[in-house]
Amino acid sequence: MALVSVKGSRKRVIPFLSFCVAFLLVPHAWAHRLDEYLQATQISVGRDRIVVDIYLTPGTAVAPAILGAIDTNGDGLISDAEGTAYALSVLKSIRLLVDDKPRELSLSRGEYPPMDQMSAGIGMIHLNTMTSVVNDREGAHTLVFENNFDPGSSVYLANAMLPRDRIVTIGYQQRDLFQRYLQIDYRIGGARPGAFGYTWILLALVGAVGSVRYWLYRSAAAARISGSAPLKV
Repeated sequence: MALVSVKGSRKRVIPFLSFCVAFLLVPHAWAHRLDEYLQATQISVGRDRIVVDIYLTPGTAVAPAILGAIDTNGDGLISDAEGTAYALSVLKSIRLLVDDKPRELSLSRGEYPPMDQMSAGIGMIHLNTMTSVVNDREGAHTLVFENNFDPGSSVYLANAMLPRDRIVTIGYQQRDLFQRYLQIDYRIGGARPGAFGYTWILLALVGAVGSVRYWLYRSAAAARISGSAPLKV
């Protein structure tokens, strides 16, 4: 049954989403298999720019190959140059379209945890990227995101976040089975969202809560192994 279909359905939506938030607060919900490379993406749509945050967490079984691809000189450290080169290789495998027009993501910041944390399966790479939006006219728009990086061992998550610009409203989100592909329908300006629009805003909040919980869980686990700070590039 659709979340929003009859009068009064908003009252059913909120308890359902509350359950989702509670579920996301359980630590084991974020556990992933040791032979998987978890790639979680958060997309923040604004009037004049789109911010894409990519979080990469290798499982212990795949960590050696991934670390070898990052630490190309094999000295056990991730230099600024190595971190930047790996981040750019990720971005080359990302496809982003706004209203059917390609947009190129630029790397704003890259954070790499110590290699022992990644070897233990708890180190999370964070790539903060963004692109400007040339077409910022009021009305309906469509964003398409596709992640084709390292498909052999990877699992994917993708979600639109609650917009910072109040003038932007997130509508329908469509994903493929593996969440490598995400289409976001959004609107700039116009009337405030109805029940359907509020549903997707609340779902974005669910994604935000889950992402925060994921970060806290990984950070707490990392702190037990090493007190060193992540490398920023």
